[in-house]
Amino acid sequence: VIHQISSGIWALINNAGICIFGEFDWCSIDQCQKQIEVNLMGTIRVTKHFLGSIIKSKGRIINISSVNSMCAIPGSAVYSSTKCAINGFSDSLRYEVEKFGVKVIVINPGDFSRITKIMDRHESHVEEMWNYMSPVKRNLYGNYFREYQEHVIAQFGVTSAKRFEDTTLFDDVQEAVHCKQPRLIITCAPLSSRVSMFILSKLPITLRHKLFDFLLNYIFKLHVDNFFKIK
Repeated sequence: VIHQISSGIWALINNAGICIFGEFDWCSIDQCQKQIEVNLMGTIRVTKHFLGSIIKSKGRIINISSVNSMCAIPGSAVYSSTKCAINGFSDSLRYEVEKFGVKVIVINPGDFSRITKIMDRHESHVEEMWNYMSPVKRNLYGNYFREYQEHVIAQFGVTSAKRFEDTTLFDDVQEAVHCKQPRLIITCAPLSSRVSMFILSKLPITLRHKLFDFLLNYIFKLHVDNFFKIK
């Protein structure tokens, strides 16, 4: 999204993104590459193309990241890595263009999956994963793979907003585009989600993993231990 003025481009909003959800071992290289190309390289290429015009207008670059950049959840290894990379790219670029009066703003949305349709192709992604796996991998994961994906389909979007109007997203984007001194990092998510992600990001890794175990086994009732016996 580009907001243009006579002296150049005032605001560039990098919002393109795809999510292919599933454990990293299941994803094909093509699925990994697609997420990197769209989520990260798309942002870099578009920013590179328009940067001169934005410098000319002393405008701003607005990169849409994700709360997953604060704490990566299982099943999102590549997606979360692209969002972490966007944050790193934005942090470095912010300092580099500050001398020209350009601002770089990151917006971290929470769960909008029900209204962005980001998971609409999940079932076809699952089939691609299964077809990509070798017989050894299929035997290793067996029914766990299918049950995992059934739970993803059943549970995804349970925390998602039902309408954009019920969130602060439009106001947050307006602030990023028009405010004289906008927040440089804006988290657009319910308070409960912001608190949860903050706590997760601060927990020691062992405790974080225990929490993930609890969610998978007792909340989502996947019972991972029934499929794998780790000695």
